[in-house]
Amino acid sequence: MDGSFVVLSLLRDAAAAGAQGDVDEAVRLDRAFDGESGEGYLLRFDDRLCFAERRTGETDYTCFVLPLTEIALCALSEDHFLTRARFRAGDRFFDCCWSWAEREDAEKLLLQFRNETNLASDTENSGAETGTCSPAVLFVAGLMFAAGADNNLPEEEEQKIRELAPEEALKPGVAFYQQSSLEDFAAAARHALSDKQLISLLSNQLEILMADGEFFSTERRMMSELVRLLQFPPEDYARIEKVILLKNQRNGLFAS
Repeated sequence: MDGSFVVLSLLRDAAAAGAQGDVDEAVRLDRAFDGESGEGYLLRFDDRLCFAERRTGETDYTCFVLPLTEIALCALSEDHFLTRARFRAGDRFFDCCWSWAEREDAEKLLLQFRNETNLASDTENSGAETGTCSPAVLFVAGLMFAAGADNNLPEEEEQKIRELAPEEALKPGVAFYQQSSLEDFAAAARHALSDKQLISLLSNQLEILMADGEFFSTERRMMSELVRLLQFPPEDYARIEKVILLKNQRNGLFAS
């Protein structure tokens, strides 16, 4: 939507939450951030992003305004005629959903958001040591992303991570996972891991996912998204997945 057409009541509520100036980009959402009926908005004000929502029956908007550098885009997916995105800001997540009618505006905002937050991240980290992004640390973080794909960490998966993780990389690897989005992790992994290390990472992630004997659709989607972000050949990944799945079905394959 055109930022010029944002209603005055929304602008007032956004200003009260700390948004100043003109609206550079605006996207209308199909529902509130928790999935309840209502409406939501993403409003871009220069270097800040406003998350605004109003549930059905409410008159005022609840607004959260944060600098772009404090926000991470954690997930982005297509669901029939809807597009979904999850943003993380500190301990809070904002789940956004919009229809095809808003797609062009949303893609424009997301592209700018990614470009500017990546630029800010590169600038902030230009003088930082890279030891915390060593291959071993990224390997552990990758295992954690696999284990957390279904928002659950059963004992079998935790034990498998402890068995696979280099001891000195366990704590910093878990910390990297907790502080990073999947996009951040993939960008670091592309830079730091060799082709053989990427193959090892993906293979062991699949081992983690199969540790409880199940390979759920949410886990499959996460792996597919990671493969895309890593720019890893999908046909090569398909072969790895097939081998790991067969390996973990051995009891059924050879049962008498």
